[in-house]
Amino acid sequence: MLNKDFLEISSFLEKYLSPNTSNRIGTIPKILDKLKSIIQPEIFSKSAKLNDNDNILFLVFNYTNTIDEYISYFKNQISQNINSIQIHGELINSKNPIIFGYGDELDEEYIKLENTHNNSFLENIKSIKYLQTPNYRYLLNFIESYAYNVYIMDHSCGMSDRTLLNTIFESDNCKSIKIYYHKREDGTDDHNEKIMNISRNFKDKPSMRSKVIDKTNCEPLI
Repeated sequence: MLNKDFLEISSFLEKYLSPNTSNRIGTIPKILDKLKSIIQPEIFSKSAKLNDNDNILFLVFNYTNTIDEYISYFKNQISQNINSIQIHGELINSKNPIIFGYGDELDEEYIKLENTHNNSFLENIKSIKYLQTPNYRYLLNFIESYAYNVYIMDHSCGMSDRTLLNTIFESDNCKSIKIYYHKREDGTDDHNEKIMNISRNFKDKPSMRSKVIDKTNCEPLI
């Protein structure tokens, strides 16, 4: 019954999002301006010292193609390879169907689910769904091939993606993690909440403390 509910919710979500995701780069120019202000110091600044061998990968956790419109814009201005992976699938694409489920294999409860030997309990586990497409392999090829820095934009880093984030964060090739946090109207922000969530994605806590960039060197996303 729960798996049937998941399928129905996923279908409704896809129908809701599909008509609202086209031409975002033209209709919401402030998003482009903000993305440029985030990317430019890392790509266009001479101090960044990027060379033609550097690679830029956007790992997209929602289901829209909005980021591809921005990538098309930036590809005309930089020589580096810039690509995206829709790790949770795309809207209305049978070759990359949306993944709607849970992804914390590190939780003790997950072991209990496996030990029941009831496959219906695992139908909507993200790691199972990832193997329907080559997206996860593309990601692994990237993080195993290059030293990289992680920039987190508009992701809570919550437990639903814990297994995937642990793989990215604890890789020896991951050199730093920078957070773009949300600043609220009352002056408070969610930086500390994001740090706590990121901490839960690390089994190696000293590695977490050495990789995560402190707040004084981060900035709000909006």
